[in-house]
Amino acid sequence: MKKKVLFFVILSINLFLWATEIKYDTAFGKKTDVPVFSYFTGAGYSYPSGGEVFAGFYDYEPYYIQQNLFFKTIKIKTGERVFLSYVEIPAFGSDFSTGYEYGVENTIFGLLNTFSYTRTDVGKFDYEKIGYSLVQGALPTFFNFSFQNIYYNEIANLKVSIKMMRGFELPVTFQADSFTAKGILDFGLLNCFYSGVELLSFDKYYLDGFSMGACFYKDKFFPAVEFTVPLDIFDQDISAGVRIGMDHSNPFSLYLINRNIKLPIILFFNKDGGGLFVRL
Repeated sequence: MKKKVLFFVILSINLFLWATEIKYDTAFGKKTDVPVFSYFTGAGYSYPSGGEVFAGFYDYEPYYIQQNLFFKTIKIKTGERVFLSYVEIPAFGSDFSTGYEYGVENTIFGLLNTFSYTRTDVGKFDYEKIGYSLVQGALPTFFNFSFQNIYYNEIANLKVSIKMMRGFELPVTFQADSFTAKGILDFGLLNCFYSGVELLSFDKYYLDGFSMGACFYKDKFFPAVEFTVPLDIFDQDISAGVRIGMDHSNPFSLYLINRNIKLPIILFFNKDGGGLFVRL
């Protein structure tokens, strides 16, 4: 009996491997999940620039995995990409400018999830660089991790959270505020460093939760706390967080992110400045 069961298992595995083929396919036409290239007009808002009216072109492409299983084709959406190039029409007190936005999200077999969105806007005398990126992943039985980067012109915030599955199993988080050269990170300009232990977690990658630790700021160590919470509002993937230092200098960090490349929201402030960007 055991030999028959073992034979059946081996046969099933071989049939599965023989009948399965995996490849990427971006030309899958199904309702609205198809590549789209079109002209558009729209509106947006960024602080402190103000309201925007713009026109340009829009390029959208979904990502799919195609799997042939037992002579049937199964296509699963794994992500999508958006590219916008636009000219801003002077309105609401804004100046003439031009720029582009690029967003992409994808997942690889549920083991690695990536998301990024960046906006570059060039005006008459200056340019604006805003962006957000997130990488979440896991090495089963070893660790889960998340890496997040937010930048808004000259300021940035990096956050790394990790939980080891062996040895020291408490999830830990590291965070740093930095000055940037319009999105180009300079680790030599780090001006606040935070490290803490996550006591309460809201997701398996330990991006959102409550942690307690310490800040190093202007040659001083002092206690600090961080609280980040996911918000499910109108089916949007929103994350809001705040870090507060227990010191009179209070090198705080505050952000709200919507991880949707079709409706991006980036709000980020710390002691050195910040801003708000919304694409409608």
